[in-house]
Amino acid sequence: MNLPPTRSKIEREFSGKERMLVLRKVIPVITPNGHEKDPKGSYKQLKDDLIYSNNNFAGIGLWPVPLILGVDSDADAIATAIDTQFSIKSGNGMLSALSEEYPVLCKYACPNRKVIRLVFDGLLVLIIGYGVLAICSRRLRRFYNRNSIYFKLYMFAMVAVFMTSLVCDPFWKERRDFVFVAALLSIAAFFMIRKYTSAKQGALP
Repeated sequence: MNLPPTRSKIEREFSGKERMLVLRKVIPVITPNGHEKDPKGSYKQLKDDLIYSNNNFAGIGLWPVPLILGVDSDADAIATAIDTQFSIKSGNGMLSALSEEYPVLCKYACPNRKVIRLVFDGLLVLIIGYGVLAICSRRLRRFYNRNSIYFKLYMFAMVAVFMTSLVCDPFWKERRDFVFVAALLSIAAFFMIRKYTSAKQGALP
């Protein structure tokens, strides 16, 4: 099956919300075998088709079914390509379950992912800018102490926006593992710096 023309035909026949619903219900079928001698490179076309289908349709069908691992020569390569594109990686189960439990979330977030990215970038720039200025300004630090509840709500909103991207944005879905590791390291660094600062400052009178 030639996948891009398949989508073009659907887009010519449907429009707006109806087009999106039809695309999400289509499962194109491809032949997984015989790709070891692809002109573009071994299994390159198969991998391209898997990526394209995962991003544009409800999934992908294989016919004939994948061969027996360890017995047929290309079974391992086919299984690796499928596993790389479609398997749920460690740490992603909860987020994938969330998108399945609340499909309306991605129904609006995915088509508007660029706007969500801009919103998150704006929130992040503002909080980083405030943090840098607060280091040099006692007045800003006092402002934070008096209004800490609003800062916590701000951080909650920023995390909620970013979590939406992790669940629905294909760009961030591919980088979930990196995000989780970076978040853990950042939290650990924050508490280490805070502990060091408190120890250096000594007991308050």
